[in-house]
Amino acid sequence: MGGLQIGLIVKTPLGLENIVASRIEELGIPCRVHPKPSGYLGLVVVEVDDEVKHRLAERIRG
Repeated sequence: MGGLQIGLIVKTPLGLENIVASRIEELGIPCRVHPKPSGYLGLVVVEVDDEVKHRLAERIRG
């Protein structure tokens, strides 16, 4: 993940990183999702364009 352009960092309960990453991908907004980046449990890093990152954040918050 060197040189990663991070758009959002999502904090999750431990062990649910892959589920959260899948749910983010299912929202239909173009992005790249990285659960447990560099082995950090409880985090999901999302690469997303600046134009849509606020819309994605609102969709994640529900």
